[in-house]
Amino acid sequence: MCNPFGVTCALVRTLPTSPRGGAGGSGQNLDMPKRKILEVADQSDRAKMCRELGTLKDMAVQPATKRRYDKAAEGFFTFLKQENLVLPTRKDRLDPLLCEYLEHLWATGVGRGQANDTVAALQHLQPSLRGHLAGAWRLLKTWAINEIPNRAPPIPEQVVHAVAGWAFFHGHYTFGVLIVLGFYCMLRSGELMGLNSSHMCSLKEKQALISLGMTKGGKRQGAAESVVLGVESAFRLIHYWQRSAPAGTPFCTNPSKWRSLFNESLEAMNLSKFHFRPYSLRRGGATLAMLARTQIDFKHPDVLSFLQIFHHTVKRPNFSTVEPPVKTGRSGGRGIKAKERVRKRVQKCAFVCPRLTIISVCQTARRFGSAVLATRKSLVLSNTGFGRVVRGSLRKGPANS
Repeated sequence: MCNPFGVTCALVRTLPTSPRGGAGGSGQNLDMPKRKILEVADQSDRAKMCRELGTLKDMAVQPATKRRYDKAAEGFFTFLKQENLVLPTRKDRLDPLLCEYLEHLWATGVGRGQANDTVAALQHLQPSLRGHLAGAWRLLKTWAINEIPNRAPPIPEQVVHAVAGWAFFHGHYTFGVLIVLGFYCMLRSGELMGLNSSHMCSLKEKQALISLGMTKGGKRQGAAESVVLGVESAFRLIHYWQRSAPAGTPFCTNPSKWRSLFNESLEAMNLSKFHFRPYSLRRGGATLAMLARTQIDFKHPDVLSFLQIFHHTVKRPNFSTVEPPVKTGRSGGRGIKAKERVRKRVQKCAFVCPRLTIISVCQTARRFGSAVLATRKSLVLSNTGFGRVVRGSLRKGPANS
């Protein structure tokens, strides 16, 4: 079976071509700086552009992140005021107060996100605090270990098609096309709801190039990103939708309404119990891509034989022991390693028998626990293991006597 994804989700990083980084900008990038600048030779021109962007400190974090930091820091300062505590001036005295505040958040059932934002906000406001909040970071790590995140489960491909079919039946064609696009392109919720018709252009071989603008990963690299859609069914839907919609038509004008339609479609098919969320489209698409690219020949004899053993065991389970017997290496004689050691020791010994005389390397022979005494008329061999062979050769006599 050919890979249905083709080159889907092959990220392409490009330079920003508009104030918002995409072909026409995406709504999810409204909080980004208005534009990025290229270095110019003239200092006055460069200073003018830098003044338009703002200070470096303001651009260190995204505007949305800065709002979260401000809210989290305000909550910490409010806690200190309510408890009649004073913000310390020494860095080593802030950590115990912050640990107490984190314990307060844990006891009151506040989410872990606010706790992380509080610690990060204080370090953002005072960068010299880095390395002086060891106790707070330790509590955050303990919090993360003991509170399992409620992640969105991956949604199957058949459910995506059913949701899109429900949308087409009720006339929500834009919603249905966007569901399919988010699944096969593995887009985040913000990227999905910020797209419009001007972000897409058709390529050869029934593929579409979709400009995502400054995505979460693109912000870190300072470059806009794009994705190539290679699923024929999804390409046809997007192609016909783009022909029908005016230029610049957004896929989603109201995110709240879009989420309501998503939940309504699941309730109509009695699928609410699976707790699918918009981010499930990204996880489900990634799961499908992994399975499609994992080419395993289950009819290969090496695999098929063990599959048959499994099915036979399931039908007639007969476990004589829970675990296989321990292999000591002594059953049936010497183990492989012991035999190899003996062979190497024997090779080091040189036995020559001219005129009933055996000359041996005594230092090697002593490793066997033996004492070899070779004389012209008498021979003593004890515990060597070669006594029987040597005695037989002595009875036969030398070959050249």
